[in-house]
Amino acid sequence: MFNKPFLTTYRIVRGELANFAVRRSPYTVPSNLAPALREFDTVFKSSVTEHIEDSGIFVTSYQQLVADVIACLNVCPLIVAWSIPDPNGDFVDLSTLAINVAESIASNNLVLPA
Repeated sequence: MFNKPFLTTYRIVRGELANFAVRRSPYTVPSNLAPALREFDTVFKSSVTEHIEDSGIFVTSYQQLVADVIACLNVCPLIVAWSIPDPNGDFVDLSTLAINVAESIASNNLVLPA
């Protein structure tokens, strides 16, 4: 199932990122969550070229979504800051975050016929 293309939206990706950022954070909410999500959204939208009529809907696959999310997370300074260990050694692993986002979306979206 994870190797088949499916439809999703920018909003779903951003929502799952918020969901898993909070769940994986050692704090109640990661620092600068709202501006970090806006930063990610801008970068992510510009990286996904196969969108449909500017509706925010696009076709992707699990592997492609993991790669796209990781690439975008790593160029967003507010999100990269989450991956820097604090004095207690706590941090958010951005690769794991991307995998969580992609797995959740891939398992809950419309798979396209072959």
